Amino acid sequence: MKCVSGKMIALTIALLCGFLTLSHASDEAQAGPFPLNGQGFICEWLIAGPFPNVGTFPDFAGWDTDWLADSGGEAAADPTQNQPVEWNPPADARYGELQWQPRLLASEEDRIFDYIIDFQEFYGSRGREVRGVACISYAFCRLEAPNDMDVILAVSSDDGSKLWLNGVELAANREFSSLDATTWKIPVRLKKGVNRLLVKVEEGGKGMHCLQVKVLDAKGKPAPGVEVSL
Repeated sequence: MKCVSGKMIALTIALLCGFLTLSHASDEAQAGPFPLNGQGFICEWLIAGPFPNVGTFPDFAGWDTDWLADSGGEAAADPTQNQPVEWNPPADARYGELQWQPRLLASEEDRIFDYIIDFQEFYGSRGREVRGVACISYAFCRLEAPNDMDVILAVSSDDGSKLWLNGVELAANREFSSLDATTWKIPVRLKKGVNRLLVKVEEGGKGMHCLQVKVLDAKGKPAPGVEVSL
């Protein structure tokens, strides 16, 4: 057996280090920051679900159930990409193992047109199985503000939604309606730096299961300098 030269070993180590560096840089790039799209929509999210929402219309239990309680609770949510969800699924839960999966778009064209989160489509085969079934989904992102600033969150969902910003529940709108029926405008103050945004979306078992969120200034334009990270 021929011995491997010192130069060959050094070259192999250098190539390996370079590969690891590029891989790490790629992971960091996929975490953002990402700009809002031209209309002010948040396009990149971490998504977890589907969680159970048992009961009968309109009194489903999932709306008031904190499915993130075992990991600190909804108000404390601060997940990372592909982080497992810590929870104790009930016996009738369709899925027991869930992760915070990144919703990343492949191109600028996608960012122009694909700002609506279709949870059923995102979940793939799981989404097809819960189509027409009441469930709960979470969407999370970090809004990075260049300074303290007042913005408006323009939220549309199918069906109802709750929002938390930096651990404070902003409001809850339990409305069983289509995505385009109502846009909910919530004035909030972003602090300079990172702001944690969690949205809980309820599905009543009929129709779509969707969410879209804009971050706007007082004139209805995309909030200047605000970026999104995961």
